[in-house]
Amino acid sequence: MTTPENNPQQVLQYPAHLLDALQDLAAQYPNADPAELPQDDPTFVNTQVLIDSWRESWAPADTEEGLTQSIVMTTLHYEAGFRNQDYLDEVANDWLVQDLDKADKAGYNDLAFAIMRKIYEINKAISPAEDLVPMEIGLSLHDLIDQQDCIELFFTKDAEEARSYAVTVLIENGYEDPETILTEKGILGTRDDNA
Repeated sequence: MTTPENNPQQVLQYPAHLLDALQDLAAQYPNADPAELPQDDPTFVNTQVLIDSWRESWAPADTEEGLTQSIVMTTLHYEAGFRNQDYLDEVANDWLVQDLDKADKAGYNDLAFAIMRKIYEINKAISPAEDLVPMEIGLSLHDLIDQQDCIELFFTKDAEEARSYAVTVLIENGYEDPETILTEKGILGTRDDNA
């Protein structure tokens, strides 16, 4: 299956000075949960000062810019190289899911799609490939179906169920040949493969 284009950085901009500082910490503690870093480490202390200073300039939380800044903060440690599996699972499948819900309800469609791509990217680092198929389907069809259907596909637990639901959603949206669309997007094998 062709994986979706994965570039949420178009919406999520990471401050370079924070990434640089956190990358130093990630090099020292790559598998650490960032919440459990030694708080007496001078690199940690200096990085925390930079983060606190950056947070002072945030937009109000109830704005798109404020939500975007919060999401950047949520994923900053991942971007810097921290790879603790439990931490990443919580980031992708708890915190970002909550942010996705906020963005979707507020109508911030580009931000919601960027969050979905970031959830996929992080899950790709911690999950077996087959578990990612529903996410790939939801991302691949974002240009053809509405966001609510994309999100529902994205969070479907079973790959075959997601493929079946994708066919149904495409038909409901007026597409007469959903199998061809899904084949072209790499979601289904070629018709010869299915014969």
